[in-house]
Amino acid sequence: MSVQRRHAMMIYLYLLLNFVLCEEVTPLIGRIITPEGGTEAREYQCVADANSAPTSFVWRYQGQALPDGVRPEGDRLHFLELNSDLNGEYSCEVTNPYGTAVYSIYRHIVDPDDTHNEL
Repeated sequence: MSVQRRHAMMIYLYLLLNFVLCEEVTPLIGRIITPEGGTEAREYQCVADANSAPTSFVWRYQGQALPDGVRPEGDRLHFLELNSDLNGEYSCEVTNPYGTAVYSIYRHIVDPDDTHNEL
């Protein structure tokens, strides 16, 4: 390999690594999961992947404030009660210095003593 070609390849690799390692991005890739050790009905976690760590998490219920029986704690959402009154869409708004992204999950719990509610 010629010296010029080797030099050009080294510059290309430097620029590629610099772009991959240093690019600051909004939290574009994310999801809401059940954290390890949690039960699906009791707790959810908002996970966002971005090069600049999230600075805030805002949880909403169907676009509004959270109902009684639900408590946000940073990237986690805790359900204090297990009943169908808390069914619906929950969203997590994640923000970092470069932007905001929103992820949603629909929660559906069937009350064990409710014989009229079948899936």
